[in-house]
Amino acid sequence: MASLHQVIQQTRSVLESSGIPDARLEAEVMVMSLMRMQRQDIYANQEAHVASQQEQDLAGMVERRLKREPLAYILGYREFYGINLLVTPGVLIPRPETETLVETVLECLKDVQRPLICDVGCGAGIVGLTLALERPDARVVLLDTFQEPLDLT
Repeated sequence: MASLHQVIQQTRSVLESSGIPDARLEAEVMVMSLMRMQRQDIYANQEAHVASQQEQDLAGMVERRLKREPLAYILGYREFYGINLLVTPGVLIPRPETETLVETVLECLKDVQRPLICDVGCGAGIVGLTLALERPDARVVLLDTFQEPLDLT
């Protein structure tokens, strides 16, 4: 059985050798997801053993990533604005610019009492739902014509 440290380093090495950007971060995120651990836990438990089934599951994740499948689709979620959001191949993965959009809208609405927000073409509703969480006084309406993303909201 390999240690947590060894598994992370091996995963990082494989991802780096295949040209995956942010290989260290992606290796850690895969292992954190697989082991159901927070980042501080993987650092605090470097010598913990990883079960062979978990190593096999990780190998499957790495194989998918080497085929350039986005990490968010492999994990089934993407962290956005402090929230883990479900994502599937039928849903766009939120980008850092989307967080900037949310921040900009919040700034524009800072002096508006009980705003009405309409997120047209909302997809899985990431922008609208985040705004609703950040501004509980707002009335937020989400609209889209595609059913798959709406099923995740």
